[in-house]
Amino acid sequence: MNRSKFLLLITLTLACIVMPLQAQDVASLELVSELRLPGVVNQLGPITNITARALDIWVEDSLAIVTAGPVVHLVNLNDQSNPETISTIELEDGELSWDAKLSNGFAYLAMQSSNDDSTLRIYDVGNPAQPVLVNNYINDTFAGAHNVFVAGNVAFIASFSASGGPDSNPAPIDAGIWMLDISDPANPQDIGQLLDNNDDPIPSVHDLTVVGNRAYIAGWNTGFWVVDFENLDNPSQLSYTIAGNHVYRPFASRSPSTHNVWPSENGNLLWTTDEVIGEQVRVFDISDLDNVLDLGGFRLRGTPIPHNVMVDGEFAYVSHYLDGLQVFRYDAELMEVIRVAEFQSAASIPRGNPFLGAFGIFVLENHVLIGDTSRGLIVVEKGELLNQTSE
Repeated sequence: MNRSKFLLLITLTLACIVMPLQAQDVASLELVSELRLPGVVNQLGPITNITARALDIWVEDSLAIVTAGPVVHLVNLNDQSNPETISTIELEDGELSWDAKLSNGFAYLAMQSSNDDSTLRIYDVGNPAQPVLVNNYINDTFAGAHNVFVAGNVAFIASFSASGGPDSNPAPIDAGIWMLDISDPANPQDIGQLLDNNDDPIPSVHDLTVVGNRAYIAGWNTGFWVVDFENLDNPSQLSYTIAGNHVYRPFASRSPSTHNVWPSENGNLLWTTDEVIGEQVRVFDISDLDNVLDLGGFRLRGTPIPHNVMVDGEFAYVSHYLDGLQVFRYDAELMEVIRVAEFQSAASIPRGNPFLGAFGIFVLENHVLIGDTSRGLIVVEKGELLNQTSE
């Protein structure tokens, strides 16, 4: 075989390997509205910073909370074709919040960095036009929070990568989840760390999702964990059982970097994202936690970075930085992950910094919200395809 034919054969072989992951028809979702929030500088180090209009998003009823680092916006979603800023919480110079949750009329800001070693700032947003700080939670064990999740009357704090204060003492905790009783949000009470079966903290927890009484934990280089809770509404009697832990082989890095996780509605599948250049979105069968099955994943071309995932029906919605919003589903008959839809929110962003673009995601009944660093809060229409369910 001559050299040209050999090269053609290699090219066709590689195409056969790659193209099945890329060749399915992909729907383009329609833009409904865009709230162009002001750009603010997020200082990530002595010489590194990014300017962001929006980062993460959470919604309760018709109120959205949108983080941007040094500012956090409360947004009215009564008319999703015309979202409006109600008020803005401005942090002090040098302070950042990248994640926040709404629960029962209160906002919980995870303090990535602060001037006073704060972990959470808790606001009464019953009147979102005038948010009132009711508690500035500071912990004697650690400082700072990267992510927070609220379930029942418990706030789960994950502080992996949080920096605390400029002279943080105590230092940020990189080993696990801290639990907080927020039955009275103005007076939160420490529950303590979540411990594994050896009474050790689950290390390097970056994020978690709680659905029902089950917590799904993104443990960075320890893979993912599943924990069953009792009495989330009555934290004084809180108990839990470690149901499973799974460490998987990564695609682009030497160890898994489990950044974010979200289960399917029936709890049988778990979608994961690793915030690593070149990584893929993965899905696992967790119906038997003693025998977790890797069902495969989907890797976009180029240098993709999947960030956050949220599942609705049979679809996994992923904020995929420079690749915008990407939507996937697992096809049990084909036994592969299929990409079904996208919205290229970041098409006009220069490719130099791969950590820009679609950062946050929140799925509503008929729409999807995107927190985009360069554009702000974006609302797109699901359309007929994504309103179908088969589970």
